[in-house]
Amino acid sequence: MWHFETSFSEIITRAPGVKSFRFPISSATAPFQPGQYFFVTLKVNGEESLHHFTISSAPSDPHLEFTKRITEHPYSLALDAAKPGEKVSIQGPMGNFLLPHEPAKIVFLTGGIGITPVRSMIGYIATKNLDFDIIIICGNQRQQDIVFHDEFELLAKGLSSVRIINVLTEPPDGWAGLTGLINKKLITDTVPDYRERIFYVSGPPKMVMALQEQLGALKIPMNNIVRDSFTGYDD
Repeated sequence: MWHFETSFSEIITRAPGVKSFRFPISSATAPFQPGQYFFVTLKVNGEESLHHFTISSAPSDPHLEFTKRITEHPYSLALDAAKPGEKVSIQGPMGNFLLPHEPAKIVFLTGGIGITPVRSMIGYIATKNLDFDIIIICGNQRQQDIVFHDEFELLAKGLSSVRIINVLTEPPDGWAGLTGLINKKLITDTVPDYRERIFYVSGPPKMVMALQEQLGALKIPMNNIVRDSFTGYDD
């Protein structure tokens, strides 16, 4: 475990109501595995408050980063008002939402900021040039809600082993991608070899539960399903 007194070095708007918060600390100083989370303590209305966040940066990045959907919760509002240079305390890492020890065929099923651990994992796979076969199915409401859209599209162009499928419930005119909710039919239509894959499911708790039910209907064994339920999603 590591524990640092630090400050925000950069704050980036990723999508409407979604921001990334960076610290000037690399994985050489604060080692972690892609998919893990850490705790951030900052002052909310004059009192120290703690919250956990999945790490959205890759171990190869020169900074540590988390990404948050901004809500009306006091902690979230304090983050939204934060500026570079504001002091905070961080500690970690924790969590077992981790890649297999050996390269495998994986499907990531995500929604909203559930994409954050996937960003860390894909960055790690790309840097290490690991022989994973990846399909990312990402559900969002609108096209502008897709977090890390341009970055993932660029990664997919450089990695033939990564395929990204965006699914929208409110597509814009001219949208050529998939629409609706991620369900068993969409999975079987887009992943013909789904029985050979490990499924990583990350996002809000209700979404994770719904997707687990869909995978259960496809008779996917429980030991081929890895879950990361974003408790505190609305905080």
